[in-house]
Amino acid sequence: MAEVVVACLPGNALVYDEAITSSDELLHYLEPSAPDSYFLGRGGCLGVGWPGAIGAKLARPDRPVLALSGDGSALYIIQALWTAAREKLDIVFLVCNNRSYRILKVNLLHYWAERQECPGPFPFMDLTPEVRFDKLAEGFGVPGCTVVDAESLRAALESAFSSGGPHLIDVLIDGSVSEEVRMLIRCHSGCA
Repeated sequence: MAEVVVACLPGNALVYDEAITSSDELLHYLEPSAPDSYFLGRGGCLGVGWPGAIGAKLARPDRPVLALSGDGSALYIIQALWTAAREKLDIVFLVCNNRSYRILKVNLLHYWAERQECPGPFPFMDLTPEVRFDKLAEGFGVPGCTVVDAESLRAALESAFSSGGPHLIDVLIDGSVSEEVRMLIRCHSGCA
């Protein structure tokens, strides 16, 4: 996902990143070096990315804006889409949709590792029933689509950046923490 996103960014794009567990992959490909080209919310709060992107677009109306958010973060501030629609802002909102609060799972795994405990269940950390961000966006007046592969993501990004106005792209990605669990189990041979 991150590789395709970066390849499709228009020149002089401004990226506001609240992708949370996808941010490291994004930065692997993005490697921002120009001032005012990349913004990342800090401080451990959720829901600052899309309002921050709206503010950035209002401050720099001449620049294309991409606003990335994790699915959990997007749920905190989904009504920001209405503002983007009302003001007709050229912003591409991208949901990194792993269908869970993956960052909480990762944090819980670190907690267990620090205490040398075996991993347990992740109660209430999966977003079920499935949230349809494309339909939510349409309800706020923003065209939305859901993509599941690199080709459809590329097409959706190219269309969104070229057509003007706000757009939402819901990217379904793998949210498992199975690799992290395997690493934890290897470190603690007493875990089954």
